[in-house]
Amino acid sequence: DPDDSVFQYFLQCFKLSEDATCTIINTCYEFEKDYVQYIQDSLQKNVLTIGPVLPDWCFYSGKEEPTPSHHFKPNLWTEDHSCLQWLDAQKENSVLYVSLGSVATLELEQFMELALGLELCEQPILWVIRADLIDGKAAVRFPEGYLDRMQSRACFVSWAPQKEVLFHRAVGGFFTHHGWNSTMESMAAGVPMLGWPYFADQMTNARLCVEVWNVGLGFGGDRKRLIGRDEVDEKVRLLMQSTSILREKIGQCKRLIHQGVSEGGSSNLHLKQLLHRICNL
Repeated sequence: DPDDSVFQYFLQCFKLSEDATCTIINTCYEFEKDYVQYIQDSLQKNVLTIGPVLPDWCFYSGKEEPTPSHHFKPNLWTEDHSCLQWLDAQKENSVLYVSLGSVATLELEQFMELALGLELCEQPILWVIRADLIDGKAAVRFPEGYLDRMQSRACFVSWAPQKEVLFHRAVGGFFTHHGWNSTMESMAAGVPMLGWPYFADQMTNARLCVEVWNVGLGFGGDRKRLIGRDEVDEKVRLLMQSTSILREKIGQCKRLIHQGVSEGGSSNLHLKQLLHRICNL
């Protein structure tokens, strides 16, 4: 809809970019070179791909992180690090991480169906449930007896240290809203995704992950429709027991991203070019 306020906002951003000397994008050229080249040819200006913008520990072998307090973390919510201890006790690639970001909300009926679908799938679940997740600011309410039934295989937090979670050995799938940061973090970690996009760029990100890059699954159809518990169960099982093709594709994306941020890679070189431009202003 050309009159949509979000569309108009982004359109104005692109109009303003016409006056810029270069365009900086949080992506990796090796991963999206066709799209980046198209933007560069269209704007007739230099495009610097410096992403993914992640802490350097994300690219260490062995996924070992320095003390978290050493990093600046601009989160909207307070992270609950207790979930990392819970993950330590889980089997490798066994946990489904569920987070719909900091903005998306669900109708109570849809929340209930999601909860019951996650129960049916019989996977260990790490679920981020914000206090304002239910649309209309209704209090979060689970089906009767749900927490007792899920106690042995689920961890619920109001907000998680997402990078540490995605790079944890126990996480084998990401149920995501497909915000760009979440999408890039998941690909850098080599974790396949099940997409539930909410608004703005998320629908495009989800479509690319499913139809172009083949690194995830989606629900399809009208995004406003009620997705029942059986469909949630089915898609989660497909994701967590995903074919070697899906795992191979996400592995290829991970390798491309890691090459890009390594010394001599495009993101590494473009970041140096950006710093050179800034220092010579």
